[in-house]
Amino acid sequence: MNDGVGLDMEVVIVTMEAVLIEGLEPRQNRKRGDDFQALEFLQKEDPNLLRDRKAAVARELLESIQRA
Repeated sequence: MNDGVGLDMEVVIVTMEAVLIEGLEPRQNRKRGDDFQALEFLQKEDPNLLRDRKAAVARELLESIQRA
């Protein structure tokens, strides 16, 4: 259904629902209808990437100090 302002209300409703589900993370979304629990995977940053990023920043700072 188009409300005359160029927005399809069905699209708005579905989008808002998706945003709310993602933002609120309701417990019901982690369960299946047959009472099996879904797994939720949380990503953790690789410590080696963080170390390499810090080393790169340190090198850049050192180079900028040496140039000055």
